[in-house]
Amino acid sequence: MKRLCMFFVGVLLIMLSGCKKDVLYSSDSGKTFTYSVGEQFSIQLPENPTTGYSWRFKTVPESQLVITPMSDYFEESKTNRVGAGGVHTFVWQVVNAGSIEIHGFHMRPWARSKEEPSVSYKIIVE
Repeated sequence: MKRLCMFFVGVLLIMLSGCKKDVLYSSDSGKTFTYSVGEQFSIQLPENPTTGYSWRFKTVPESQLVITPMSDYFEESKTNRVGAGGVHTFVWQVVNAGSIEIHGFHMRPWARSKEEPSVSYKIIVE
């Protein structure tokens, strides 16, 4: 019984310490991820440029340089339908130790509304 308890405590500690994942999706929003300096990760989110909506990101705190954007690219849907969306991939480089939150806003660039973030990720760099 004691071994079983120790096993579950170990599993719980691993889950609480964050995980490493190369590609983050909207379903990962609200989770914490741990990386090392020099690693890269990407965020893949659905997007449909024909609607005028696109992704904008904000890091909190803004003054802390823990990650930096490297590149982004859009892949169209495989369907031939007019106005079909696709997937936008954003690649980030881990540059310094610390922790930071990435907030993603799915919005029209010309809209000046104070929206809640559509996705949020906490990044811890060891």
